[in-house]
Amino acid sequence: MRNIPQIQQESDIEWLQQNDEPLDEVVEKWNQTFLYRQRCKNIKNYFYTYKCLRSNFGLLLLSNDFDATHQESKNNFIENWGTVASTIVKYAALKKKLSCLEENLIAAEKEHIAAFLCLPKILGVIIRKRKSDCSLSTSADVIKSFFVHFKTFEELTDFKAKLQDFRSALPYVAFVGDLYNEGSTSEDTYVFVIINNLNFRIESNKIIEAFDYCYKAFFALNTDFTPECRHIWVFFQTYIYKNANKNTKTYTIVTKLIDELQKIDKNN
Repeated sequence: MRNIPQIQQESDIEWLQQNDEPLDEVVEKWNQTFLYRQRCKNIKNYFYTYKCLRSNFGLLLLSNDFDATHQESKNNFIENWGTVASTIVKYAALKKKLSCLEENLIAAEKEHIAAFLCLPKILGVIIRKRKSDCSLSTSADVIKSFFVHFKTFEELTDFKAKLQDFRSALPYVAFVGDLYNEGSTSEDTYVFVIINNLNFRIESNKIIEAFDYCYKAFFALNTDFTPECRHIWVFFQTYIYKNANKNTKTYTIVTKLIDELQKIDKNN
């Protein structure tokens, strides 16, 4: 990362606050001001301050911030999720955790989606002691805090409208349409990462890309994982991205699952 004079950084910051094009210039100035922008901690204020973040390539900017400090792990999820997903669905089958939908997705060679749906049932609900950090009551509620699936935009819009203010700012993945069309160019299929109630479209319609962007956004925005599904993101952080550190919260259920998945891999 180049050492940019403070006067130039301040000029670039002001420009980013007022502009969202051309893309090449936005990306260049965004990358150059990385250290300066890390002073911002509030998601809503951050998106309000930088016009470029509210553009359709806002996810790219956040991803660039993650990549700047996580060079060794930035590609881990995209490169390894296929293998990990296969092991997860094998474990879910052994534990009789597969729903009819998930079994059908696996049969349709969509086990990478089935694995996302399985994780909340496998990892369950974490009961937290602090009243200000209470968990939701079911695995269905947990999954809705990080991945939602609706048939229509109207259903997604209704869901977003019901979220509490603080919750609407946190990143999660949304799919609209038929899951079997994931990754296709179908006009009725859409994959989004939603942050601060803004829909960021994943043009490839690939869920794996959405989860990669979503995970990286938490770090780029200097915010903790969503409380209801924090243990799921910690699983990703520990087992796939492999960038857990001394500040990463540990969960017995996550450690146990990782051990079980490693045993399955070893026996195959």
